[in-house]
Amino acid sequence: MIIYRTFVVIVLTVIVSMLLVAQTTIASQSEAPQEENRRLMTAWDTQNFTTVGSPRISPDDQWVLYTQSLRDWDDDELDRTTHIWRVRTDGTDRRRLTFGESDTGSPAWFPNGSKIAFASSRGEGEEPQIFSMYVDGGEAWQVTEHEGGVSQFSIAPNGESILFTARDRLSEEQERRQKIHDDAEVVDESFQMTHLWFFDIDSGESTRLTSGDFTVSDPQWAPGSSKIAYVTRPTPKVDDSSWSDVWVVDLEG
Repeated sequence: MIIYRTFVVIVLTVIVSMLLVAQTTIASQSEAPQEENRRLMTAWDTQNFTTVGSPRISPDDQWVLYTQSLRDWDDDELDRTTHIWRVRTDGTDRRRLTFGESDTGSPAWFPNGSKIAFASSRGEGEEPQIFSMYVDGGEAWQVTEHEGGVSQFSIAPNGESILFTARDRLSEEQERRQKIHDDAEVVDESFQMTHLWFFDIDSGESTRLTSGDFTVSDPQWAPGSSKIAYVTRPTPKVDDSSWSDVWVVDLEG
C-alpha cells in the first residue's frame, strides 16, 4: 500500500510539474515580442553548438583550464576539434592555449601552477600521449612515449611524477589478425586490459605497477605523494562496473 501511494504521489508530481512548465511556456510566448527573424531550430543548429568541459581550477584558485570543442564545417568528415583554454575565475582574460589539427584534452595543473599537462595524439604517433607546456606561452613538449598510448593520468602533488593508465599490448596473434583485417571475434571471450604505470618526470622512466586479469581506472594521489588509489574491475565491460574495487598502495612501503 505504501509503495502504491508513493507511486501515485510521484505521478501527480510529474503531471503538476508538466502543467506548470506548459503554463510558463505559454505565458512567456504570449509576452515575448513577435520578432520576424525567429525560426525553428534545425539539425544544423544542433551540430553547431560549442561545447565546453573538463574544468580544472589552478592551485592559486585564480584560473580555470577547460576544453572547448567546435565542429569544423570545412572538414570533409565534419569532425569536431577540441582544444584547451584558460580563463580567470571572474570570467575575464580568456585565452586559447593549444592549437593544431589534433585534439587536446584532460587538462591538468602542475602543483606550482606554472605548467599544465594534457593528453593529445599530436606528434609522430597516433596514440595519445602526455604533453606539457608553460601557461604563459611557448610550445608544448611531449612528456611520455608509451607504446600504445596513455588513457588517463594524474600528476603527483610534489610535481615529480605522474600516474597513468595504458591498455596492454596486443598479443602476437592479435597483431597478426589486425594486419590482415581479420576482425572476427567471440564476444566476451578475451579483453584488452588497462593497467597502471608510474612515470618519473626527471628520468623519463616508466614503471608498471599493476598486472593481472583485471582492468584499472581513475588513478589518484594522496596529498603527500606517498600513496596512490585506483579502481579495478574484472573486465572493461560497462556492466562490470558494479564489481569495482578501490585499492590503496603505499609507494614507500
